[in-house]
Amino acid sequence: MNAENIDTSVSNFKQSPREAQYRNITILGMRFEIAKPVFSRLSRKWAEVLHMASMIVLILTTLASALIVIKILSVFIDSVPVMTVLSLLSELLILSLSASVFSALLEEHRWNFGGKSAME
Repeated sequence: MNAENIDTSVSNFKQSPREAQYRNITILGMRFEIAKPVFSRLSRKWAEVLHMASMIVLILTTLASALIVIKILSVFIDSVPVMTVLSLLSELLILSLSASVFSALLEEHRWNFGGKSAME
């Protein structure tokens, strides 16, 4: 490899003004842009409250998803109409999407604190 083929400039790593203001997050193949200043404007106390609230919501959505799966299994055993099964599957999809969104928000929160949790 020749030394002339190696690009050592730092200009390729500069962020555009839009990239500096937003962070791209991909959830289930969909791309979302979350404003970086959302968490940086929060005080340390509110950041901890947000962290705990997002963890509680993640736990609750996981439990709700487990209950819905149990409902779906009982529906197949009792042979209830197909529309009930479809409505339960849509509820499961909505809950898993909300859990993914809160997980992304939690990661955004940690990213703004330099990879550390607000509780540390």
